This record gives sequence, structure tokens and C-alpha cells, in this order.
Amino acid sequence: MSERRRFERELEDLGVREHFLPPWITFPPPPTIGFEFDLNYGIDRQVLAALAVDRATWPREHVVVTDHDDAPGKDGFKVKLDGPRYEMATEPFEIWKSGKARWGTVLKDMRAFTTKMNTKCGNAKADKSVTITLPSGSAKVGHPRHFTLGEGPFASIPILPLGETKTAFRESCGVAGVPQATITIPMARVDDLVSEVKNSEPQRPNDRRPGQSLSGYWRHRQGLRSQALYDAQSAVNKSRNEHIRRKTRIDATTMVTDRNFTKTLQGFMILLVSYLRTSQLKYDFVPPKPNQIKSWDYEGFAKAYLPINVKTPFRLLFKDPIMSDAERKVFLELYGNPAVRDNLFALAENDSAKRSGTNMLFPEGPNGRVRSHQEVFFNHAPTWDEFVDKTIKDDPLKVEKVNTIKKKKHALGDEVNRPGIPGDSIS
Repeated sequence: MSERRRFERELEDLGVREHFLPPWITFPPPPTIGFEFDLNYGIDRQVLAALAVDRATWPREHVVVTDHDDAPGKDGFKVKLDGPRYEMATEPFEIWKSGKARWGTVLKDMRAFTTKMNTKCGNAKADKSVTITLPSGSAKVGHPRHFTLGEGPFASIPILPLGETKTAFRESCGVAGVPQATITIPMARVDDLVSEVKNSEPQRPNDRRPGQSLSGYWRHRQGLRSQALYDAQSAVNKSRNEHIRRKTRIDATTMVTDRNFTKTLQGFMILLVSYLRTSQLKYDFVPPKPNQIKSWDYEGFAKAYLPINVKTPFRLLFKDPIMSDAERKVFLELYGNPAVRDNLFALAENDSAKRSGTNMLFPEGPNGRVRSHQEVFFNHAPTWDEFVDKTIKDDPLKVEKVNTIKKKKHALGDEVNRPGIPGDSIS
């Protein structure tokens, strides 16, 4: 009996449901985590043009630029072009001791690559044969400190350290990267993940503000992403606890308990409400004036305002085998169906005068840039009601307009991975 209970506890720790698993049903794969680093090195198209580099040889967006391979058993990471920057992306690592050991090995190779860039940059000198006027309309000029990697499919393409300085081009050779993590965990652990994120904030060295980005230009504020997540967690947990305490009846034979309002449903709702909450926070979309010290919300893409960017469409999270019939029934009867949907919206906005199914799913952005970007792909920017309807009705959100963006998941009729966010384009 003690062995059976120990086995059940192990299943609970893994987030596996508490019911008998028939022999033809396999356990889910272990949780994983992968990383991306947008480096402060890359290409400058003005420099390539000034150096008369054949345009046919310039690397295109998202193309792999070195010989590193993130396939299983290979290097464990790849380097591709993301905008002007080089981006290092790793394989997913299992969140076990073996995954930690593998990450240590890959990290050594990544450091070797960045050390090579740093060394080559240090050996290069500013090219005075190339003069670029930056920024637009300014009298300031700069000479790029460029070099070639000498390896991979773009071995002869000049790259350089990127970043703003008083002389247009960064003069230092330090290598840094904006980090991003992709983690796969059971939805039953989302609440724990949010708590870990929140609890980590006071431990950051030199933290000036909760939720502040770990890297990047200090005037570009990032903290509101986290606030949407914390607000969602607080509202969902308060509502869940109250329904369980009251044993709310959803029909003649069913009352709410922690066995149907499960940790899985809790995690699903925290993620969903965090998306809704992003449009209700107060932002500062006004850029600073010259010599003015202030931060502002500069991003023009919906993804930038998400606390956690869920890469699996919500309609799939709401289906078997992730969500059970009992869990879906609780969600629909208490929050999801049209007659009670205001209960869901109230978790994202306390003020009844400010909440509506017609609310835009994401903030407008500076000068309406978020809305404008979405309207390149959709007849109109997605709303709260549309987001929820497509989730519960298993209705894919698809690109509705012909457009000229030549990227994955952007063509007319393609399903969008995330509501209001075509493909992987926003970074």
C-alpha cells in the first residue's frame, strides 16, 4: 500500500492525472527548457552596401548563418539571423540531471563561439573607408569595426558589434545576448511557475524595478508583462478558492471541488486571463524627449506585451487529452459560455464599464502600431469574445488577408499559433 501511495505521489509531482492509466496510454514526455539569445552582433545592411557586397549573398531573415547544428547529438545550438542580429537558439533540455549536464556541455561550445567573435572584433579596426551617417538627419558619423567569421555558409559576410553609441557604431567588443526561455511543463504547474517568477524578482542584482528586463536599453520598459501575469494569477486563484469553498453547484448532480476545478484548469485560466489583462494595463506610449530621463513602452508587436507567450494554440489546450470533460464543464458553466462570460472578463478587469467582449485582445501600442500590425493579417484586430469563442469551439484562428510577408505561418489561410500573433515573426 505504501508503494502504491509513493507511486501516486510521483505521478502528482509530474503533473500526471490522478486516475488509472490503461496500458495503451503512455506517459507524457518529461518537461524541457530551451534558450534563445539575441546577440549584440550581426549585420548592418548599410555597411554591406557600402562595402559593395553582392546583395545576392546577403543572409536572409531566419536563415542559419553558421555550421552549428541543434539536432540531437550535434552541437546543441544553431545561429540564425533575426532582423539584423545573430540569434543563438539551443535544443530543448530535459529538466533532469542529464539535461543539466547536456546544457553544461552546450554552454561551453556557445561560449567558444562568442569568444571567437569577441577576439575577431578585437583584432579588427574601424574601417575609415566606410562612413555612415546615423541617425537619420544627424551630423554624427561612424566607421564600422567589421570582420568575417571565416566559417559556415556566410563565412565572407562582414559582421560587427551592434548598438547605439555617440559615434553610430559600437566601439567595444563585449558579447551579450537578450535571453528568452521556452519551457514545456504540465498546465497543472503554471501556478507554481508564476509564483517562482514573481519570487525571483527581489533576488535580481541591481534591480531598479520589479519585472525589469534583464538586458537591453534601460528606457525600454518591460515590467508590465509580468504585472498582467500576477494580476491573472491573483484573480483566478481567488475565484477558484471561493467556488471550491462554497461547493458551487453547476447542475443538479455536480458541485465544484478541487477534483474538477483542478490545478490543470487553474493553469489554463491563469494563462488565458493574462492575455485578456494585457489590454487593460496602463502604458506609456510617449517616447522620451531629447535628454529626458524616462522609460516607455515602445514595442509595436502584440507578443511584446505578453507575460508568458503560449506557443500551443489555446483551442488545443482546451481539448483532450489535456483537459477532461469535467474540467471543461466547470469552465464553460462558470466562465466560458456567453451567458456567464462576464465572470471571466471580470477576472481581467474589475471595472464593469471597461470590460466588454469587443475589447481588443492586446493593447493598441505606440501610435496604434500593434493594431495596425494585426490588421495586416486580419480583417480586424482580434477581440476578447473572439479569443474565447475560438478556444472553446476548437476553431482555428487563421490569417484572413493576402499579405506580402514571406515568413512561416503568414500566408492567407494559415493557422496562427497564438491569438493575434502570426507565426514566429514578432521578436
